[in-house]
Amino acid sequence: MTWQPNSFTRKQMAERRVEGVRLLQAREMSQDQIAWHLSLSEATSSKWMKVLEQCSPSGLQTRKASGCPPKLNAANK
Repeated sequence: MTWQPNSFTRKQMAERRVEGVRLLQAREMSQDQIAWHLSLSEATSSKWMKVLEQCSPSGLQTRKASGCPPKLNAANK
């Protein structure tokens, strides 16, 4: 296996999901092979497959990051 970063950026995670969707829809590899290929847990690849079956690929699109609202407004900056 090749070196993997400790954490992925949101863009990298989105690219990995796109590749996962492509591989899952092609059905050329099993879910555990896809998990190994993309450095995922088998549970994640299984979850992605369920989302694809229920919601289509749009269910795996990147969503806006949640988090605390900003404490400063334009006037305070």
